[in-house]
Amino acid sequence: MDIALEYLQTAVNYGDVKSNLNLARDYLGSKKDEDINKVLAIYEDLAQKGDINTTRTLAEFYFYPPYTKENFKDYKKAIYYYEKAANMGDLRSIKKLAQIFLCGECESKKLVDYKKAKIYLEKLAQMGEARDLFNLGWTYNFGKGIEKDLLKAKEYYEKAASLGFSSAYYNLAWLYYKDDVIKVDYKKALEYLKKGVELNNSNCINLLGLFYEKGYGVEKNMQTAISYYKQIANFDKYAANNLANYYRDNKNYKEAFKYYEIGSQLGNDESMNELGIIYEQGLGVQKDIQTALNYYNKAYNANLNPHAAYNIGLIYHYAKGGIKKDLQLAKKWYKRSTIDDAKKQLAKIK
Repeated sequence: MDIALEYLQTAVNYGDVKSNLNLARDYLGSKKDEDINKVLAIYEDLAQKGDINTTRTLAEFYFYPPYTKENFKDYKKAIYYYEKAANMGDLRSIKKLAQIFLCGECESKKLVDYKKAKIYLEKLAQMGEARDLFNLGWTYNFGKGIEKDLLKAKEYYEKAASLGFSSAYYNLAWLYYKDDVIKVDYKKALEYLKKGVELNNSNCINLLGLFYEKGYGVEKNMQTAISYYKQIANFDKYAANNLANYYRDNKNYKEAFKYYEIGSQLGNDESMNELGIIYEQGLGVQKDIQTALNYYNKAYNANLNPHAAYNIGLIYHYAKGGIKKDLQLAKKWYKRSTIDDAKKQLAKIK
């Protein structure tokens, strides 16, 4: 190892960057921390001399060290070298910094910095890549690192959509659907949803099903809604839950259970809560309060579901199904719920 490092240092001294990089990569997997530190010192020297590949490699090492060398993980150093490489024009580093600060799939939420994300997204957007245009639109849509501007969001979403980025059609539809919108215009939302459906975007398919179920901008047609939900119900938790709700409302508990179970497995907390209700009330299954309690707990843990918290409180409050009465536990769960009925039940205990 020492001889190899000596040759490596000699190569660096003579400016043979390619040779030293190839050698150094092998040594970054060394079991000895002191060997890795020697190689890192060589890398850092090259980075200071302006070698882009070395600079990015350093950043990647500190961000993703070998699994046996987690002690080398250092987000501060990683970002320093990513930014240094980005300033040299390294596209991969610019993309990584946008991801880190936007936190689409961040390793640490503490790294989120929407203002910095916007800086790198704007650089990427100039290159015209659909995902980057979409992400920049998202920052304007939700006022992340910049003043909220829905028209600007629409502009970037439309650019991304024109390049075939299907999620942009879904976000465009929301700009005309509800909550914080440009204006409520179901016809316009419907137009975008149909374009997203043509690209097989599952979010668009599910929301279009909801439009037909509720009659938003179209004549209400539950069968058409069901046909859309069924297209994606096996892998989309929202469509599975919507389909299950339909069967529940029509007292087809067998089908309701089937789709709530799919939704639950896909992580939908509403589906988990509904499965709890099915077991608590014995709707098409044998009544089982303990199983109901398990589903309510899953629903709450998944997304702090307020109805699940309320249902758990009721079980302990009224000792349902042989569960031991526990007013302290009931109070705790009522307090975790945000629904009005929970407050009323809590008042009864006090």
